[in-house]
Amino acid sequence: MTIVSHEREPAELGFCARYAKTVRELEENARRDPASVRPDRAEALAWAYVESEMLRLHTARRLSERLDGITHGPDGSIDKLLMTWVEQSVGHAALSFGGAEAITGGSGELLDTYLYSRAQSVMGGTSQIQKNIIATRILGLPAKA
Repeated sequence: MTIVSHEREPAELGFCARYAKTVRELEENARRDPASVRPDRAEALAWAYVESEMLRLHTARRLSERLDGITHGPDGSIDKLLMTWVEQSVGHAALSFGGAEAITGGSGELLDTYLYSRAQSVMGGTSQIQKNIIATRILGLPAKA
């Protein structure tokens, strides 16, 4: 259980840096062609930015706690859930900006980002399992029979 709890943590700053890089690239695309930024694309990009920044700050706090000797145990499930939400938000923004070209082969990298984001929800335990761990082990709620 200890090893699995570490697997669910945000892998230090690596994931955060990857998400931030993708968001920056999408932002640069939007700045180059502002006319192409429909309201839904702007909203997807804004959410991706906010969520990736939230995860970066959360990860920095967790690293600071680790340096102070604090161990997290089942709290890794919270980290995993946050990573999944951020990954999917960034993936949604990438697909939004890639549009039909991402699906038909014009921008494979944006489609890959989106597809990987969908897989993130099952790596290291599904989001539902993470929610159950949070409910029972952190919040102390009774397990469903």
